[in-house]
Amino acid sequence: MAQVDSTSFDAALKEFYSDEYVRNTVYENNPLFAMLEKYESWTGDNYVQPVQIGISSASRSADITVSLARKDTNKYRKFVVTDREDYNAISIGRKVMKQSGNNRGAFFEARTREIDGMLQALTNSASSDLYRNGGGARGQVNASGPSTTTFTLLEIEDVVNFEVGMNLCSSDNDGSTTTDTLHNSGATAVISAVNRDTGVITSSSNWTAQIASLGANDYLFAEGDFDASNGGGKIQGLQAWIPNSAPSATTFNNVDRTVDVTRLAGHRVTGTNMTIREALRLAAARIGREGGAADTVMMSHQKYNDLVTELDNKVQYVETGTDVEVGFTGIKLVGFKKPITVYADHNCPDGRAFMINKADWKIISYGPIPDLHDEDGVRMLREGNSDGFEVRASYYANLVPVAPKSAANISLE
Repeated sequence: MAQVDSTSFDAALKEFYSDEYVRNTVYENNPLFAMLEKYESWTGDNYVQPVQIGISSASRSADITVSLARKDTNKYRKFVVTDREDYNAISIGRKVMKQSGNNRGAFFEARTREIDGMLQALTNSASSDLYRNGGGARGQVNASGPSTTTFTLLEIEDVVNFEVGMNLCSSDNDGSTTTDTLHNSGATAVISAVNRDTGVITSSSNWTAQIASLGANDYLFAEGDFDASNGGGKIQGLQAWIPNSAPSATTFNNVDRTVDVTRLAGHRVTGTNMTIREALRLAAARIGREGGAADTVMMSHQKYNDLVTELDNKVQYVETGTDVEVGFTGIKLVGFKKPITVYADHNCPDGRAFMINKADWKIISYGPIPDLHDEDGVRMLREGNSDGFEVRASYYANLVPVAPKSAANISLE
């Protein structure tokens, strides 16, 4: 009987995991990631995105002498964006390959879940990061702090960012500034159980025995995601570009956004003590006032459900497709310049909604997200210290807007 070796398996990998198959695998259940434009041919060290923040207004005057004396130009700022890296790998035992023989179907039936999981983990990571500030935090411990082997998340909806077997580290800060540091020199603890109803995260031994400084309201990171020296180790998502509070003069991608906060960092809308619909209309009005036009809102499933309940029988649903055979159902609302569709995305933080114009945002990357490694002609590598083979995938990417003024970060609680 013929045996499956690295060459024959690699050929099967390339056939089975075509780019289209990878896309269909990873886009499901990640609406924002699926909908945004992908610019996968990025080259060079940096991506430069200019944003116009003003026109030649100083030279406009009813007095020709003043006009000529104060000749002016349009005003621009230039964001200089670098990539953020993410990796995943799996090991496939040689014995399992031997046991599968040359039956491609049996082998893939047994092993595709491993490769699919590797790809899905990368895409889930990118999809979550699209909403966050680049610091890499996946959630926070609640105000009660850890209790021996358990703690409860501050936002239960963040439970989607945690998995059994994940190695966690922690910090007092969210990892988005260069002065942030990890607790106890980056000490880690392994998750042994996740309660997705209550948001309780369990480890097999006392949390503070493993991470001594772990306490109330601390930020939680998957091992390797924290990189404060780089202003955060993950994709700079919506909360980086449209921060929860107005940005300071500290430069962001080489730009001081205090020059014109709205045109360089979007809108912040406080929707507390309002219905969700009222908060969304206020955000749309603010964007419209600045000459922008939004067409998309993303929120958590819980807030989406609250909106459906609020609208009752006035809900109008629409179906939206992407560049592959994946679609999403949303709620259609009246906008100021064009209709706005609201979608639920489990990656969106529960207390916030984000209103954007989809065409103004793109995911830039060196190749696809995720990307199976095959530059050396193979997608499977022989492992040097075990009887098996390794499959790797990664991405190098970031998020970029062309017009931040057409976006709003909406607080819903």
